[in-house]
Amino acid sequence: MKSMISEGTQPLDSGPPYLKMRDLKLLTGLPGSTIQHYANLGLLSGTVKTDANMAWYPPETVDRIRLIRLLQKRHRLSLAQIGSLFKDTGTDDDVSVMASLHEVVFGQEDPQALSREAFLSETGLSSETLDQLVRLGLLLPVSDGKFDREDVMVASLAWKALAMGVDLEELTFYSELVGKMAAREMRLRRSVSRGLSVAENSAMTLELARMGRAFRIYLFDRTFQKVIVGSVSGDVKAKPKG
Repeated sequence: MKSMISEGTQPLDSGPPYLKMRDLKLLTGLPGSTIQHYANLGLLSGTVKTDANMAWYPPETVDRIRLIRLLQKRHRLSLAQIGSLFKDTGTDDDVSVMASLHEVVFGQEDPQALSREAFLSETGLSSETLDQLVRLGLLLPVSDGKFDREDVMVASLAWKALAMGVDLEELTFYSELVGKMAAREMRLRRSVSRGLSVAENSAMTLELARMGRAFRIYLFDRTFQKVIVGSVSGDVKAKPKG
């Protein structure tokens, strides 16, 4: 059986044979323009250029490209986020662990995610209102230009608020308080995970994420219940006897 690997002068004399662009296209099923874009962003390490028009790629580049596609499609990470992971994390295996944690926290990509145009059509929001919701931090699409069912739900809430005469600016306390809580939770995570391995760090972060979610739901609902009860009790006491 003839090898799929390109023949020709290899950039290194020892080790597994390096690959040409046509090999990567064959082994990954991606167009050369996409692979070259990854390379231009610094996502493909170990590339050896023998001249201006010839580059050789180490064999592990195939696994790296497949990991990039997984991070994009399954974990909803942008190429910028993927680049940061590769930069800040030791190995591709470590990156996979962190990406799996991302999936647990944020969920998998909605296969029926809507484009901006489709989102506006389905929700009836104007482009200006959509931009305002994003600017105010009341709508947080996970991916740029893509909107899932939770975003659609928030759009319906925005419609109801506007119909009730609520100025969307009045709702920004939600985004402001959530931002502060998220920052405090990240500080807590860093303080308790210092010195842990990547796997231990991921496990710790996952438990803290679950704990934080439970605390947020419980404390907000219970506090709101007590506020309502206190308000009703105050109204009853203030009501004159007749």
